Amino acid sequence: MKIFNLILVIILLYPSLLFASKKDSISIIKAEFSENKGQWPEQVLFKTSLGNGNLWLEKNSLRFDLFDVEELNIFAQHKHPNRKKKTLPKTFKRHVYNIEFINYNKETSCTGINKLYKYENYILGNDEKKWTQNVSIYKEVEYQDIYNGINLHIYQNNNRLKWDFIINNNIDPNLIKLNYQGVDNLRIKNGNLIIYTSVNQVTELAPFAFQLNSKGDTIEVKCKYQIDGRIVSFRFPNSYDKTKQLIIDPSLVFASYTGSSSDNWGFTATYDADGFLYAGGIVFGGGYPTNIGAYDTTFAGVVDISISKFDTTGSQLIYSTYLGGSAAEVPASLIVNSNNELLILGTTSSTNFPTTAQAYDNSYNGGNSTNISSTILFSNGSDLFITHLNQAGSQLVGSTFIGGSANDGINSSSTLINNYGDDIRGEIMVDQNNNIYIVSTTNSTNYPTTNGVFQPTAAANHEGIISKFDNNLNNLLWSTYFGGIGEDAIYSIKVNDQNDIFITGGTTSNNISTTSTAYQTSFQGGGADGFVARINNSATTIVACSYIGSSFYDQSYLLDIDKYNNVYLFGQTKDTNNIFIYNALWNSPKDGQFITKLNSHLNTRVWSTTFGNGIKGIDIVPSAFMVDLCNRVYLSAWGGLVNGGSQFAGGSTNNLPITTNAIQSTTDGSDYYLMVMADDASALSYGSYYGGATSHEHVDGGTSRFDNKGHIYQNVCAGCGGNSDFPTTSGCYSSTNNSMNCNNGVFKID
Repeated sequence: MKIFNLILVIILLYPSLLFASKKDSISIIKAEFSENKGQWPEQVLFKTSLGNGNLWLEKNSLRFDLFDVEELNIFAQHKHPNRKKKTLPKTFKRHVYNIEFINYNKETSCTGINKLYKYENYILGNDEKKWTQNVSIYKEVEYQDIYNGINLHIYQNNNRLKWDFIINNNIDPNLIKLNYQGVDNLRIKNGNLIIYTSVNQVTELAPFAFQLNSKGDTIEVKCKYQIDGRIVSFRFPNSYDKTKQLIIDPSLVFASYTGSSSDNWGFTATYDADGFLYAGGIVFGGGYPTNIGAYDTTFAGVVDISISKFDTTGSQLIYSTYLGGSAAEVPASLIVNSNNELLILGTTSSTNFPTTAQAYDNSYNGGNSTNISSTILFSNGSDLFITHLNQAGSQLVGSTFIGGSANDGINSSSTLINNYGDDIRGEIMVDQNNNIYIVSTTNSTNYPTTNGVFQPTAAANHEGIISKFDNNLNNLLWSTYFGGIGEDAIYSIKVNDQNDIFITGGTTSNNISTTSTAYQTSFQGGGADGFVARINNSATTIVACSYIGSSFYDQSYLLDIDKYNNVYLFGQTKDTNNIFIYNALWNSPKDGQFITKLNSHLNTRVWSTTFGNGIKGIDIVPSAFMVDLCNRVYLSAWGGLVNGGSQFAGGSTNNLPITTNAIQSTTDGSDYYLMVMADDASALSYGSYYGGATSHEHVDGGTSRFDNKGHIYQNVCAGCGGNSDFPTTSGCYSSTNNSMNCNNGVFKID
């Protein structure tokens, strides 16, 4: 006689999480389980993101940390057009509950299954012992013998997170007793288990239990929940073959929207010599919750920097590194040095931001509590940080604070913040010897400067800064202010072959240190002007400096230099007198974006042009800029509703000039715009939109880059509102927005 075992399985299904909201849709969960290698408390075995929170897998329990999604969306402020109309509470609600395995087998083991190609690094806080590298990520997790003879398998199936109890033959399923700790209430309704928390209502659908016969056919076994106080178990009204194995499978539904990962915003991107793309953003996640029940948290307490490295085709995520401390931080600029090592410039409010032992400054310097992007609270004020990662993104080569006693790294000027994201601008560059240069903004009158520089003291309390470090960030080689009696901000820097420095930015000062033969020696008016300067390699002398402006508002955001050290600028203007059109065949009068070419001495304007939609005013926000070996000009920018409201410039991507070879010829008005202009502004070589039909693509601050071949490496805050409309390519790493709100999107275009 043929002998076979039936398998009895109790299946608990964690589907994509539904949120009670006006939007009636379901995001897709992408369950990925990160192992604990010391980055979390020792009781944690694995962690996965739920979109509206986190699931922590422990030896004797499953711990759920859930956000109030509607409050989180208010904090996230990515209903951008009405951003200023909402009053932001200081905290938002969260709720933690445990499903404890009562009388579990203490000898149980938990292992990951189906290891993924990518890995994670955690460099969080200033305790190096808690930094972890090469953290493995798995598609599935299994507890062996969570009870004697009973396994627990957690995995994804049909876009839903499932956990199955697999009960071997002759094992009593009544061993399974689940203690729901920290919930507000439990009840059974229509066979479903209703879990009440302070932030949402969770429904575990009626369990489905079955056995498999020798042919693999499913034989259903009737199964129901049973509640005794806060303890849940399973009962079987009808008999079944107890000598065979059993599977029990209920379903879990949250009364909220979600996806598989946390809300994450895009800031900055760069590339390496092999064409790999690096994206820097922030992710809203949060650390391990120590207590169960309802609690409040600050928005800053869940913000960390995420650095992601993709292969040349975008099909593989190589690594993700999480960087930060106990408060908020954001990245502003990325660059890769000649050793293919990534460098990060950003702003932090964390007193325990990770630094290296020999760093120039491993002590936080302070400042006053402030917000950026109307959302992210820098509760301790702000310092600049510079971090140097190894090739694997797993170790700090160097990491340092730099700042004074006031806020550093945040543009706080209401005049100079003309666009959403202008409060986090700045740039990091390297020279041929891998020395590191940064430009940014400070409110500190005691920002570190060095002897002999051209401006060792601040002229006011909102100045630009330029600092140079060695490759390991152990030594500050020189540092200087740049500014006048008004408000000044430096946004962009380039270094030529002789290590001369070129900078550009915006100013309200009428007394910056222009040189006598400069193209514009005096402030032109209109509230703000741009400026451009060339500085010698020891920062002892301003070689040349000029205003760039009109009698209206103007700022210069990005610059590049050609092989002859001619300088190219990309900025915005509200000028209506066509001051920025000169010696350019291709132009659009009275439009709000300018590109200007000056000679290397900054005393002659070679050509200048404006472009846009043909209606006067600012349309788009500069994001990346480059001049190639043939002097063709490349740029990327974004525009639309995110830049709306009375506090920002407004504009849209509608009716911008496009060409017949555009990768995307239509726009919803809130997309990216890509442009290539021929040498000497003689013609438009390429113009295209890039973005989805629903979401308002943008960045939340920071810069992206072109390489010298004209490839764009662009970071995007995409899919806001939980949409998956950002255009992706076949075989890409992810074609869906797995967040309840925004996802950090990236694109590379040849």
